[in-house]
Amino acid sequence: MANTFNALFNRVAVTTGAVVAATSFAAPAALAQDTLINIAGSSTVFPITSAMAEEFFTAEGIPVVVNSTGTGGGFSLFCSDNVAERTAISNASRPIKDSEAEKCEGNEIGFIEIPVAYDALTVVVDKENNVVTDLSIEQLARLFDSAFEDEATTWADLDPTWPAVAIDLAAPGTDSGTFDYFVEAVLEDFEGVEVTVEETRATFTGTGESRQPALASEDDNALVNAVAGAPGDSDITHALGYFGFSYFAANEARLNAVSIEGVAPSRANVENGTYTPFSREIYIYVSTTALERPEVQEFVQFYLDNLTTIVPEVDYVNLPQSLLDAGQTTLDEAIAALDEGE
Repeated sequence: MANTFNALFNRVAVTTGAVVAATSFAAPAALAQDTLINIAGSSTVFPITSAMAEEFFTAEGIPVVVNSTGTGGGFSLFCSDNVAERTAISNASRPIKDSEAEKCEGNEIGFIEIPVAYDALTVVVDKENNVVTDLSIEQLARLFDSAFEDEATTWADLDPTWPAVAIDLAAPGTDSGTFDYFVEAVLEDFEGVEVTVEETRATFTGTGESRQPALASEDDNALVNAVAGAPGDSDITHALGYFGFSYFAANEARLNAVSIEGVAPSRANVENGTYTPFSREIYIYVSTTALERPEVQEFVQFYLDNLTTIVPEVDYVNLPQSLLDAGQTTLDEAIAALDEGE
């Protein structure tokens, strides 16, 4: 089964041309050299920012390139030692880590953090899988914690009423902010915790670290295709994965979302606070050096002005007005500080 699963991913990679996704809206070469805005980072935030880039180019004729590298990969570019490869904006599905902020500080890169939407991290199985409809946090920990690598290998290991069919896991790579968020929200709570499996009475102590999945990728479309395309046995298929809600919504005809502790991922459940712990804020980080450029100021303002329209269009959830206002204040204060420094 693993060979079939890996071959499937190889076909996906060849078909898409690259694991790193990118969108750009081209302009004449002279204009692009002067005004090009480079953005990289989270695949989760990618649909929002790429939609903003398209609308901004249509409205203003200013080119924007958006690369999906994963949150960690985005911050590596944003804070890079190499000035030529630094990005103006970094998409992030988690807050910046202390080590990343220290790297920016060491390179004299200031930044502002602006929340842009809520996401519902979504656990998915193949559309043909009508058995696995709900999982507990403990079952997820058993699936992904490295301590259970040889224990939770089939669906029956998680629930004896489910078929004894092997599970292949598809998960974000370690550069992904979604990976970091999942580890923190699920696995770290089981670090050092002794868990007894009811059916076998075997005891395991959680490590708080993820096992190696059959497929790890910062490209959410690769994860979608791997789960949706995995062949199945009987009435249940092999693969399970997780990523941002937008990628599930765009592929709902091919995937089933799994409820967590009885609560389904949905806009309503994010808004009412019941979809925990997988409701999360997602962000853009803006370099204050880049913000000195008028076109970057214009793009970020355009971004904020259009959040309530674009966010639901790409299947994320709007922030409350208080957080939207706070983001605008953050931008206004950063621009005012730049003006005072002139």
